[in-house]
Amino acid sequence: LPLTSSESAIDIVQSNLLANERTGDDVTGIPTGEGGITDARKAEIVAKKGRPLTDEQARNEAVREDSAALHDHMPGFDVLRAEVQAAVIDLAYSVGINNVLDPVEFRGLRTAIAQGHAPKILEETLDTAIVDGKSVKGLASRRARMFNKASRDFRITSVEQLPDGTINY
Repeated sequence: LPLTSSESAIDIVQSNLLANERTGDDVTGIPTGEGGITDARKAEIVAKKGRPLTDEQARNEAVREDSAALHDHMPGFDVLRAEVQAAVIDLAYSVGINNVLDPVEFRGLRTAIAQGHAPKILEETLDTAIVDGKSVKGLASRRARMFNKASRDFRITSVEQLPDGTINY
C-alpha cells in the first residue's frame, strides 16, 4: 500500500533526524540521545508506553506524537504535501510541539497553514534556528535542507552565520 502524506512526512523527518542529529547538544548542554531525542522527552514517552525504549524508538514515537498533534490542532495541516508537513513536524520536534501550537508564538505559521500557503509555511520554519537566544548554524542548515525538500519555487544554496550570530540563507 502507498504511504499517506502523514506517513511519508514522518518517514522524512525520522530519516533526517537520524542523518543530521548527534548525541548531546553543544549549544545548550541539554542531554540528548541518538537522533536528538532529549532525555526528558524520552522519559516522558517511556512513562506513557510503560516499558523501556531505545533512543530510536523514543525518537520515532516523539515524531509520531508531534505529527498527530499537528493534525489534531493545526487547521489545514492534514492537506499539506508530505514534504511541507515534514518541515513543520521537524520544527515541532526541535522547539516543542506546545510552542508550535501556541496561537501567539507561531501566529504566522498557523495562518500560512490555514491558508495552505506552502512557501510562507516554509519561510516561517527558517527563522527558528535559535537556541537559548543564540543562532545555531547546524540547525539552520537542517531547516534549509527541509526547505529545499519541500520548496517547488526556491532553493537555499548556502547558510551563513554572521559574526553577530545572524543567520543568512
